[in-house]
This record gives sequence, structure tokens and C-alpha cells, in this order.
Amino acid sequence: MIGMHLDMKWSMYTKKYFREIVRHASDLGMDTILLEFENKIFMERFKSAIHPDAWSINDLKWFLQLCRNHHITVIPKVPLLGHMEWLLQWPWWSHLQENADRREICPTHPEVPIFVSKLLKEVLQIFPDAPCIHLGGDESFSLGTCQRCLDTGKTKSRIYLDHYLPLIQQVQAAGRRPMIYGDMILGHPEIMDNLPRSLVICDWDYWSGTGPGRNVWGYQGISKVAELKHFPPQFNRFRKYFTSPDDTLASFPYATFLKDEGFDVVLMPSARCMGDNYCTPRTWLHARNACAAGQKAAELGLEGLIITSWAVRFNPLETNWPSIAAGAWSYREPQLELEQISERFAFHFFGLDCTELFNIFDLLSPTLPDLQAHHANPYPPDIVHNYIHTLYKDPHSESCRFVAQNLSQIKKSYDLGLNKLQKLYDKVIRNRTMYQHWLLMAKTLKHKADRVVTLIELVQNRKLPRRGFNKILNEIEGLSAEYQKVLGKTILEVSLDMELRLRFEEVNELITTC
Repeated sequence: MIGMHLDMKWSMYTKKYFREIVRHASDLGMDTILLEFENKIFMERFKSAIHPDAWSINDLKWFLQLCRNHHITVIPKVPLLGHMEWLLQWPWWSHLQENADRREICPTHPEVPIFVSKLLKEVLQIFPDAPCIHLGGDESFSLGTCQRCLDTGKTKSRIYLDHYLPLIQQVQAAGRRPMIYGDMILGHPEIMDNLPRSLVICDWDYWSGTGPGRNVWGYQGISKVAELKHFPPQFNRFRKYFTSPDDTLASFPYATFLKDEGFDVVLMPSARCMGDNYCTPRTWLHARNACAAGQKAAELGLEGLIITSWAVRFNPLETNWPSIAAGAWSYREPQLELEQISERFAFHFFGLDCTELFNIFDLLSPTLPDLQAHHANPYPPDIVHNYIHTLYKDPHSESCRFVAQNLSQIKKSYDLGLNKLQKLYDKVIRNRTMYQHWLLMAKTLKHKADRVVTLIELVQNRKLPRRGFNKILNEIEGLSAEYQKVLGKTILEVSLDMELRLRFEEVNELITTC
């Protein structure tokens, strides 16, 4: 299994662009798409939460047939514990929240077993040919914290098991194979003793292939082997997997551990995740990790590799293909070096003879405080938060200090990246729309960096000439027109409006109301 995660929780794409996505996946040798659809497919029982641009069932059938035509299997992903805000945000379901956390459902609420079973039943019905169903299960940070859960006297691992075992059985009874994320299981390793080995565990690891540090689920990050001696006793069973023969920290330790425990494992690096700015991902970080993950999955003979791409980070999918390609190619050809993958990507996607393309993309990786993706939410009405005041109102804030210390270098990086991309543009002979996305994101980053000092002065109530405001508004108008032209080729109108609001609405309001 080699595939990509297609996350539809933010933008909804045009049918023409869905064809492009599937074509690119097929060209990369992929045989799987993990489809995270949330409110983007019409489901009768949950119609009050469905997005206006959602697929009908016939649209879904069209997509499934498109994938079949390219020999790609679609696996639906339905979060059934955490990441359920697409449902739990609504007042008629908010009583099911765990401890007032709209992201997470309460496993011990008496209505929840029927609620999640009905949701899973509907997914099984609308994906009749899916061989596997992904049940989510990750990042359930509020698990067992409400008074109802506490009153049961159960451990968090027992609450987790009592919630998920019936769902696993429901999938198996339908003749499908269940998949689940591994982080909560690894954070409470006693869980795995009660899990069927027919369960496929998805080990998401976005860092192991990039540097010395390792994340330890349920504990903390570690940076050297000596820190392993401080592992809590419940983690002793996988302590040895964190050490390589050369006495350094091993990469992707949990994948090896889970395989030895008798599970089929799918390793999951990422093409975009927290820490990226909302224009472009950190290309070298993600591509390097995806490359290392592909090599490790091939070395261990794992069930497969799926490269995740989280839409909630808000940079366009078109900017994620370098890391998606790095994972796919390294899984098929583990001997490839990342520099070779960069050169191959330039030619395969754009027809360019360029050895430094990933380096150019990475010039756009730095982020300013108000470019951090976590300041917005894909679920209305919280598309845009008024956070610029929060970041910059206090001249002594961490955000103001960061800008003062780093803006000059970040501007140089953005300017150089944009300049290099513009010089290559006339040589691009295929996938020009993808390249235009990179150019537009580079222009947006340059605009943000050029104007951030003015915004800081504005929120701190300093006297500024009106002509400076007009210049910013004119730039926003020009960029918005370019968004209409470029992103309008890949996403639908409601999604395009969300993109524009995310990037420019608060600045517009700040200036026009000053």
C-alpha cells in the first residue's frame, strides 16, 4: 500500500482538479487514497452539518470510479473520538462533547455508542467497496476528563477500549478491515494487549527522519539516548526500539515495535502539519521526513506508507506535492537521495532542469506570528479570528520581539524565493497551474512581510499616513484578483471566499476602520 491522505475539511475542489489529484497520485505509483471528507459528502442522518459544496452520493460514486480507473483504492477515514468538531460544534450535538471540548466526543455519554455506530454504518453504506475503514482515534487529549468519565472509575485506556472495540467489531462484521491511529495506543500501551492483530495501526511520525529528537507518546520529547533511562515503567516495553546499533536514537521506533507486536503497520509522514505557514509548507523538513519514512517502510516490509496532508494548515495542496512525491518515490526506490528526488520532481512535474528546486521552495518556509496556520478554524463561523491585535498590541510581546529580531532575514528569504521562482517560470512546460500556486503564495508571503511593521504600528495606535494604508489595500486587491484567477482553477467559490477571508479580511478591517 502506497498512498496519500486527501483531506477535504477546508477547501472543496473542482471536479477537474480532483482528476488532476488522482492523475498525479497514479503517476507517482500510488495505489491508495485515504479520504478524509467530514462534512463534504452528503449523509442523510447528519445533513444538518453538511457543507454547501458537499458531494452528493452520485458525486462520490463518480470519484470512486475515477480512482478505480487509475487502479487506486479509496479508504474512507471517519474520526470517531477526537477531531469530531465538524459535528460537535453544532448546538444540537454539543451535549456529546467531552468536557466542553468541541473536538472530542465523550465515550461514556449514554447516547454516544449509538451515535458513532450510526455514523460508521452510514460510511460503510456509502463506501460499499472499501476494503478498509479508518476509524481515527488520534489526539484525543480530553479523553476521560469529564465528570461522567471520572465517575466510572475506569482508566483512560479502559474507556478508550470500551469505545473502540465495538466499532472495530462493526467494521469486521461488515467484511472490512479496521485501521486506527497509533498515538493514543502507544501513549497507553496497555491498550494494545486487548486489540485484535487484524487491526491495522497507522503510525504517524512527522519528525523522526529530520533530526536527533524523538517524540514519545504519552511522555515528552527526547533528544538523546541517555534520556531513555527516565522512561516511565509502562513504556519499558518499547524502550529498546528507540536505540540504533550506533547508540543514537532510532528513526521511526514505533513502526518496528508495532510490527514486532504482531500488527500490520502503515507508516505516515506528512506533507503539511502544525508549524507550517498558511501559504507554503516547510518543504525540506517534510520531504526529508517523507523520504526517510518511505525507506523505513520498505526496509521493514510494512503494510505500507501513506503521506498525510492536513488541510487545516491552509497552505494549498498544490504546494504539498514535493513531499508527497518524496515519500512515494523513496518507498519504491529506497536508494534515492533527497537531492535526486528534488531534481526528479522538477523535471517530472514542471519539465525543469533544476537541481535546487526544493531549496527554492524552502526559502518560503519561514513564518511570521500572523502567518501561523493555527489562528484560524475551518468550521464556520470561526474561519478568521481577530488575532493580529492579540499578537502585536503589546510592544513587548513575544510576537513583536520575534518580528524585530527576525523580519529582515525572513524578508530576504521570501524575496529570494520569489525571485528564483519568477526566473524559472518561462521554462515551465507542464503543470503551470501548480507552479502558479507557488508563485502566488510567494507573492503573498512577500506582501505579509513587507507590511507587518505597518500593521504593528497600526494596532499600537501610532499615527500613520493614509497613503500607506491605501498602498496595502491596493496590494490586497491585486492579490485577491490573482487568487480568483489561480485558485479559482482548483477550488469552488465558497472555498475561495474562505481562502481570501483567511489571508486578507482582518487586515482589511483594521485599515478601513482605523
